[in-house]
Amino acid sequence: MLGRVDHARVVDPSSGFAVLGTEAERPPAVSRWGLFETAPVAARERALAWQRHIREVEAGVAGVDGGGTPRPEYDPERFTVAQREPAKAEELTALGFGRVSRTTVQRMRGRYRRQGLWGLVDHRAARGANATGRSDERVVAAIRDVLCGQRGRSKGHRQGSDAVGRTTSLRTGTVMRW
Repeated sequence: MLGRVDHARVVDPSSGFAVLGTEAERPPAVSRWGLFETAPVAARERALAWQRHIREVEAGVAGVDGGGTPRPEYDPERFTVAQREPAKAEELTALGFGRVSRTTVQRMRGRYRRQGLWGLVDHRAARGANATGRSDERVVAAIRDVLCGQRGRSKGHRQGSDAVGRTTSLRTGTVMRW
């Protein structure tokens, strides 16, 4: 059966052997601050706002140092994290974050735990726009080649548009009809 350990040896650590890849020996995660700086300003501001709210859910206070007095609905002495999550969801919805549910708060907490501040960035905004959308790059390149080859020709003939379709189909192996 795959994935099952039937037999394992025990290595005496005093013999000079050590287990590699333990948590203590793994290098720290690469900072994503550089990536964060590439995101649009609005996406960064929203991620920083999420960070404050997540810290408030987890620690009771929104500050970095954990100091200050928690607001009553986020007091860790009175409420568990599971009880603070729906309160935060209601607050974020009221603040204009859109419809935020407890599940959204949990998901964002998980992303923050795994990826830090970069995990809170709306990656749709960080991707940027592409003029050709999700089109296959081969098709786009073939169409550009054909169109560049037709510069200076008359634009009003159907034969020209048929040539684009035939040439693109031959270069990409796809059938294009219009």
